[in-house]
Amino acid sequence: MNKATREGASVGVKTGPLYWTFACVVLAFGLVVHRSAADNREQQNGDVWFVHATDPHIFLTPPEVKERRDPQATQRELEKQTRTREKQEKLNQEALSDMLKRIRSLPGGEGPSAFLVMTGDLGIDPCDIATKENAQGRQTPGTAPPAESGSDDQENKTDSRSAKDCLDRVDPDKRKKQIEETAKALSESPVPNIYLIAGNNDIARESAGDDALRYFNKFIDEVQAKLTESKSSIHLHNLTRCYASGENSATCYADIPNSDYRLIGFPSYSFKNSKDETGEDHAEAQAKQFEMCRQLLEDAQQAGKKVLIISHTPEMDDPFALAQARYVNPTSTATPTPTSAEAVTTAKKGQQTEAGSETKTKNQAETKTDKSPSVSTWKVSKEVRDGWKDLLATDSVVAVLAGHLHDSHKEIYQRPYKWSSGSQMAFQKLFLAPPLAVKNQDKSPIQARGFSLIHLKPDRVVSRLFWYDSETHAFTPNAKSKHQWEQRGFWRCFCQCPRTIIMWLWKLDKADNPLTRMAVLLIAFLTAFLTIIAIWQIPPAIDPFMDDKKTGQAESKTAQSASNTSMDSSPYSNKFGKTVIAGLSGLAVTEVAKAVGNQQASADTRWYYVVWFILFFFLLLLGLNAWRALVEALRASVNVAYYPIPRVGRVTTSKWDRFKDWFSYLQLRAGHWLSSLRVPTLTGFDTFINLIQGRNQTRTQVFEKTIIDQQWNVIRVADRIRSNLNHFIEGRVRQGRQKDANTAQASAVTQPASVRSADLPGLVRVNISVLSNDQTSVYYISRAAGSSHSPFPKRSLAWLSVFTGEIRWYESAYRRLPDFDKIVLFDNSLHLVPGDDAMFLLKDHYQVRAGEDYHAFVVMPVPSPRRGFGSDYVKGAIHVSFRDESDLGYIWQDPAIAPNPGLPANYNTPKRVLEDWCRDDGICASLNISIAVLGELLRGFNEVIYKSYIEANQPD
Repeated sequence: MNKATREGASVGVKTGPLYWTFACVVLAFGLVVHRSAADNREQQNGDVWFVHATDPHIFLTPPEVKERRDPQATQRELEKQTRTREKQEKLNQEALSDMLKRIRSLPGGEGPSAFLVMTGDLGIDPCDIATKENAQGRQTPGTAPPAESGSDDQENKTDSRSAKDCLDRVDPDKRKKQIEETAKALSESPVPNIYLIAGNNDIARESAGDDALRYFNKFIDEVQAKLTESKSSIHLHNLTRCYASGENSATCYADIPNSDYRLIGFPSYSFKNSKDETGEDHAEAQAKQFEMCRQLLEDAQQAGKKVLIISHTPEMDDPFALAQARYVNPTSTATPTPTSAEAVTTAKKGQQTEAGSETKTKNQAETKTDKSPSVSTWKVSKEVRDGWKDLLATDSVVAVLAGHLHDSHKEIYQRPYKWSSGSQMAFQKLFLAPPLAVKNQDKSPIQARGFSLIHLKPDRVVSRLFWYDSETHAFTPNAKSKHQWEQRGFWRCFCQCPRTIIMWLWKLDKADNPLTRMAVLLIAFLTAFLTIIAIWQIPPAIDPFMDDKKTGQAESKTAQSASNTSMDSSPYSNKFGKTVIAGLSGLAVTEVAKAVGNQQASADTRWYYVVWFILFFFLLLLGLNAWRALVEALRASVNVAYYPIPRVGRVTTSKWDRFKDWFSYLQLRAGHWLSSLRVPTLTGFDTFINLIQGRNQTRTQVFEKTIIDQQWNVIRVADRIRSNLNHFIEGRVRQGRQKDANTAQASAVTQPASVRSADLPGLVRVNISVLSNDQTSVYYISRAAGSSHSPFPKRSLAWLSVFTGEIRWYESAYRRLPDFDKIVLFDNSLHLVPGDDAMFLLKDHYQVRAGEDYHAFVVMPVPSPRRGFGSDYVKGAIHVSFRDESDLGYIWQDPAIAPNPGLPANYNTPKRVLEDWCRDDGICASLNISIAVLGELLRGFNEVIYKSYIEANQPD
């Protein structure tokens, strides 16, 4: 009997303690309670979390640079700008310092984060520290495209200096000061690894060229050297280094330890403008950098990594430009709207000179021609934008971290960014961080500054925003996002109530700390579990399909188990209870645990233990029994086939009649389906009720009858196959006999009437057999009338044919041959039959059976071809026996069966019996089909059920 069938038959299996299941329950409950006790900790085992900060703007544009951009500015305005700049730089540096202090204990006192990610805009633009000789930089009229309207650098639009102008005249003293202050600020980081990229305010003229990026790379290298010189453990990882020509691509990515995530830097610092301030096109350089990023992503895919793209400028609407387009100038988005600072300057200065006016007019014309009407933060080529969409569509990219925006509304940074147009699918992977700098928010009554806490879980990325208060220097975490079920009113109570109840029970003992309460809970849980194991020991069920010899042993074991259970009614009187007494003795253990912790147990602690012990006891008792009942119900539903009723409609052209027929059919089908659930429902209910009472009742009478009926169906199908083959083969034999009789009559040859009469019954017998479970015998499960009931032993031709899967035959004429003792029945040199002779002789395996009335037979094993011995196929055979040995020649050719001089039985090519040796193609096809069908049919055969319920009830 195969394993699957045995499990289906023996539904009353023994119930033992599911130690691994209970261990998982303990662990899961411990995690739930521990999360509550530790102030909603975020990090779990195997997870990684880090801080994402952006736009610190440690340095701002000096007022003398602004003077060169606006020659009409007065001295008073310059002084005011200087004071504003100094104040904002101080506020920005304080915010950066406060952020580094805050991440020392994020979240919930777990210590510093794994690392820090900074997505650009330190404020190290070399144009801000260029020498005054650069004041006469190139001022070619009409060549400078205006800066895009947005949240960054509105004052830059009149500066026509190229990136080369800035890089050639960098003030070394100011640069050295920037390096020192940057190193000093970053040295306060509590985490040693800082991953950063360049922002648009870190690159000269926001250029995509190599020279501008090399300046940034060298600046970061010198900051790192300064940190190393001061013996700081901070290590800076510049993830945009490789986008400069000649750099190693490995510098732009980093694998996150203890996870399958990888950080990849993306150079979006030049995406705000399609051209730099001198009119130089960025498209070619941007396309080259994008291809580099694409290659990094392909490498990550081959390495099996999930990718986090670290970018500065997100691909979305600029909130400032969007507001301008919607409310300030809703009729046209093509022409940039002047900022308030420009309007004030124009009002104070009056009209420009005629030449200046002409230049300004020409520049405005250029603006209308070159500027895209889009309010997007990206002004890139279509190829780059389409490539970015394809990149985001890959499964390897799980998140994009970006910054750049300086809006004072917190809603701007909160997902899912529905305020912006664009692909919501792409926004699902976007995680914005609010800026640290006060830029563009210093005049707002509300501010949106802070950082983002990123939690990398094995299956998703979670972000939580922390908002900065410059007055208190504190960061307030954003409210945790609710589960989507909790956001729906119908599911709110369903999700909240269990948590509320658990938290209320957890905090019943307010005097104890979380660790002590956790110890009391685990003691209560273990005691309750061992109590259930000791009292509610479920005795093993008597297998109704077990052999009679084993039934008595099972009954004696059951009686002994029941006796032991009645004697050991206390949970502390068996081996489980000894463990409890030795280590965990209920309340006594709680008292000892308190004493070990130098505490005295209070009355509240005792009651706390009692409440949780009773709760655990009933939860385990009901939960485990309900689970077992559900398993038995599912097992019943799987074993009991459900056949939906067919739909039979009447011929009608009326839509109303067709609707009534359809509706009636649905009602009948629903009722039939509900009726089919009675077996699994009763099985589950009976199992639950009996397990509560300590009895193992996991089956119903209907379930048992269904399993037996399924085995009867196997036997009925085998009987029909046998009957059809018997009728077919015997018909061919009678036709052959009749033909021979007609030939003999024509030749005047008289046939013995007692032997050759065509009216003799039972000329052919076809039987079907199977190999026993212990593989020691072969017995019939479908037999023709008059066939023997005795099984074939191991030393028999039938057993050898079934076990080896080789077709064998026999004729009584073989015994009269002089070489009968030398006929080799099977060559066992490969030890297919283990532990037996190397050669099996026919004389040793043919045994005369009692009442033998046949003189020839053929045994065709099932399944064919022979399956592996370890498979779930049940071995069997089709036996075709002939009353007269000469009748075999009507079905198979004489040379195939009759002895030959060289090899008397010709057993070396047995497959030809079902091929060219067969005289009748119809019989050959029928035998092949029958063997294939029986091979699959017998996979569901159960020997125990057959011998217990079917064999005795079969007709002779």
